Amino acid sequence: MQKTHKIVIAGVVVIAILIVAVVAVIMLSQPKTGPQSPPTVSGGDGGGGKSIVRNTDNAEEETALLAAENANYTDIFKVERFKGFSNSSDYSRYTWANFIDAEVIKYYDNRFESLEGKPKDIEFSYEANVYAWNQIHIVNGSPPENGSRYDDSITVSSPNGTILFKNADCTGPNWGMVFFYGNSSGYREIQAGTIDLEFSNCYVMEMKLKYSEVHGPLAAFISDVYEIIIVDKNFTPLLLCVQSIYAIS
Repeated sequence: MQKTHKIVIAGVVVIAILIVAVVAVIMLSQPKTGPQSPPTVSGGDGGGGKSIVRNTDNAEEETALLAAENANYTDIFKVERFKGFSNSSDYSRYTWANFIDAEVIKYYDNRFESLEGKPKDIEFSYEANVYAWNQIHIVNGSPPENGSRYDDSITVSSPNGTILFKNADCTGPNWGMVFFYGNSSGYREIQAGTIDLEFSNCYVMEMKLKYSEVHGPLAAFISDVYEIIIVDKNFTPLLLCVQSIYAIS
């Protein structure tokens, strides 16, 4: 890939005490019913709290998620891991993530533990859901007639069921979500309207990360990232969808 691709970022400036962050709305027709990893939860007098949840049903799904969390997104997306980042132990600057990987999760986890109780409110959450599918079809749906251009949707369907990633509430290609497709030639960015792909023996992962600090009425920031990652039976990423939302006051 010769051309440098930049992730489109939706920023929201907030003038109230609390930041109002838009979040992805995801509708799942088949929620996880098998054993799930116990969540890591903490919180203190500073407000907010921490929650890390990885929902998997077996060792193969755990391996798939591990592969997704350790993919080289910096090379694939051609962007740095963070915006506003100085170094891993300096928490004096506001820092936003461009995507989710193991290093991003570790950074915000360590930042939360180091700063808990100091800001007026601090919150960190990460949730990952993994779905194994024998055959899947992923397609981008156009907005309905007379509907808003923001009403498009990404649908992943298979004989096992359907997962609908509804691009509402500032989520989706019209709000800055980007899509990358990988094959033997490497990874390239593709437009949402061209997505009509079929895969076999794959794992579908949705990953959601949110970190926020509120220091005062006009001193706060939030980093909100949503990813859809599809990997093959060898745990190699095939389709990558990512959206980053930044907010500051």
